[in-house]
Amino acid sequence: MHRLKSNNYCRLLTLTKAIPLYNTCMRTSLFILLIALTVLFGCKDAKKSNTNLSITVVDSTAVLYSNHLAHEFSDHLEKDSFKISITGKTILTGQVKFEIKSANGEILLNETFPSYYLLGDSEYVERTDQQKEEWIKKRVDEFFNEDNFHQPAITNPKFDEDYSNKDIWEEIAVDKTAIGFFYLVGEEDGRQIAYSKKQKKVVMYFNCC
Repeated sequence: MHRLKSNNYCRLLTLTKAIPLYNTCMRTSLFILLIALTVLFGCKDAKKSNTNLSITVVDSTAVLYSNHLAHEFSDHLEKDSFKISITGKTILTGQVKFEIKSANGEILLNETFPSYYLLGDSEYVERTDQQKEEWIKKRVDEFFNEDNFHQPAITNPKFDEDYSNKDIWEEIAVDKTAIGFFYLVGEEDGRQIAYSKKQKKVVMYFNCC
């Protein structure tokens, strides 16, 4: 009888010691389960949120406006390709690329400058941004007007050292088959170019207002 009571007492003591340990394990398990559920539903919410998220990316290399023309320049038998284009976020803040390419794909001229250079004198005129953009588009449209091409390139043989290089001027002046092209960049940067058969490249034979 005494041994039975002793055994029951031992079992009760063991059970009593086990209860706190069991409670601790249960609390730990519940805590881990709670964290797992939070992460699970958090990920679902994030996915749902990302599905509704809209991101707009502006391609700064996209062509906003352009003009091109095939015209005799470096070769009288095959026409060269003249192209002007504006890339960037807006017409007013973009970059202009002026390129001349031969019929066989050789790049003869490749220039870049800010698009607002095409405003010229009108840059200082009171206008809205939209009006300025329309003016830039007009300049692009008229960039390759036939009036800007000249043959021979030089009709007045008088040389001015302030605006030209003497060797280039004399070479282009004696070549009556040379075709000149004039274009204006900025307010007073007028450029006259031609293809030098001697140097095998485009040269600027006059640069003035």
